[in-house]
Parts: sequence; C-alpha cells; structure tokens
Amino acid sequence: MRTFRLVHVGVAAALAAAAATSVGLIRSVTAAGTGTVSSFVPIVPCRLADTRPAPYNVGSRVTPLGAGETLALQVTGTNGGCTIPAGATGIAANVTAVDPTAAGYVTLFPSDAATPNASNLNVVPNGSPTPNQVTVALSASGAVSVFNFSGTVNIVIDIAGYYTPAASGVGPKGDKGDTGAPGPTCPTTGCVTFFTGTEVQQNIPGGYGIEPATGCMHISPLSPTNFGVLDFGLPAGATITDVTVLYLDSNVGAGAGMTFTLNRYGGLALGTTVASTPIVSFTNASELSLSLLPAAQTPVSTTAQYFLTAGGITNNSANAQHLCGAQVTYTMP
Repeated sequence: MRTFRLVHVGVAAALAAAAATSVGLIRSVTAAGTGTVSSFVPIVPCRLADTRPAPYNVGSRVTPLGAGETLALQVTGTNGGCTIPAGATGIAANVTAVDPTAAGYVTLFPSDAATPNASNLNVVPNGSPTPNQVTVALSASGAVSVFNFSGTVNIVIDIAGYYTPAASGVGPKGDKGDTGAPGPTCPTTGCVTFFTGTEVQQNIPGGYGIEPATGCMHISPLSPTNFGVLDFGLPAGATITDVTVLYLDSNVGAGAGMTFTLNRYGGLALGTTVASTPIVSFTNASELSLSLLPAAQTPVSTTAQYFLTAGGITNNSANAQHLCGAQVTYTMP
C-alpha cells in the first residue's frame, strides 16, 4: 500500500467552468511511505466521470452515489473521455458535487487505501453545484475511489493533469539552450593574421614612437635590455606554425643587428631565439621570414598566449631599428 500526501485547493467556480485550462507548471509530490518523487504533466482537461443521466452522463455509472457509498473509478488507460498513461502516480482534477440531498461531504482517495477521515467537498441539501480542485494519488492499479458521507449526490470529475515518477527527484529536463557562437576555424594551410607596427609596445627609456613615413615603431637604441614587444593576441588554444617578422634596420655597421624571440605569457619562454643577419640599408620596411619555430609550438594550456620581442645584439645608438609588424600562421585544435 502507498500513502500519499494530498493537496486540496479551493476553486470558487460554477460547473460550467469545471473544465478550466490547465497551467503548465511542474510540481512534485512525494509518497510518504516510499519517498517516490513524481512530476506533474498538464493535459487538455478531459472528463473522467459524470454520474448524472443522459445527456450529461460520462462513464458507466448513471446514478448518484448513496449515503456511505464508495465508487471506484479506473483512471489509467482510456476511461470516460480521458486517456491517462499506465504508471501514473496521481491526478490533479476538478471535482464537482451536483444535486446533493443532505448535508455532508465527498472524499477522493487511492482505491487501495483506507477511507480517510477528511473531505474534498462539503455540500448542503439542494445546494448549487460545488466544485473543488483535488490532487489525489492513484492506487497501484491506477484507480481512485470516491466516498459520499450522506444523502445522495452526483459526481463530475474533470482531469487537468497527471503525475509520473521522476527517478532523479527533479522535474523533466528543460529545453536546450541557445547554441553558442562557433569557435575559430582554420583552413588546412592554417589561419593567417597580420599585426602592424602600430601595435608594438616599447621598453626603452625615454621611448620613441611610430614613424608616419613607415608605420613602424622606432625602437632604437637597442641593447640586450631594451626591446620592443608585439603581443599576438591569438585565439585561446592556437598553435603557431610560422612567424614572418617585418622590420627596418638602416644601420648595418659593426655590431648592428636585431634579435627576435618568441615567448609565452607567464615568463615561459619557448627557448627559440633567432638573430637576424645584418642587411643593407632600407628606405622602406622589408620583410624577412625568420625560422623561429623548429616545430609547431603547442600552448601549455588553452589560455596561453604568445608575444614577440625585438632586441639588440649589442648597444646600437644609431636610432635605426624599427619593428614594423609580423605575419603569424597558426592552427586551432
């Protein structure tokens, strides 16, 4: 036998409003004896039983309930105008008492339980139709019983929803959320992005700036402790496969030259340092493809980021070194 807590909510409505539209709420009821949790499933209201004679009658009972009589009604399956699935644990219904002949009450309860000392509807002789919202558990076979205390009374039962077991103890899973924005994708040759000299930061006492004629960051005088920095800001998880550095060095005297190093945030240097070959003077920014990567460098985490530094081999006071940007090729996982 299963014992259920029953919830009774008063509804001040006439019989004509008995089949009100169900509200799509998720509720839970617990069987006190077993701890079974159920979820509420709202349906289009349907009439399970009406004991009045034709043309109102629904179901096999066509006479009112007598004093002290209990009427058992099968709920699961197709009965009256309702179809309730097997395994339902309870129903939410609008129950109406019609044409009572004596003062008394009507009670609904699971058919395999003892008649409770409680009421769902209280009636007076020759009173108007008396409706009430009733939540009642079903018996193990899916039936409910109706008890009439005194006199005779017709019963109308409209079901607005039923309860089914929820194994997890929660309501049904909600709708799937919106699909997030797609992550970056790359062709088989890799993604290519270009950073300009205007994005270069400098770590030089006094600082310099962008030269309008070239669009390059003037980063000299260079020395092992003075350098320019270009933050790549790639998508998280990017793996760099190639770096092409654009720079301008118009002083190629003894000891001149620039050193480029690829680094990671957090002070994690990749350990790949390539010194450029001193070259002839330029009047425009020149592109030199530097083999900075002996192999593709995988980030230490999906949030790792890369940056390029440009520094001097030795002190160079000719004010001739400029970092003009870089082209980076990378792949995404």
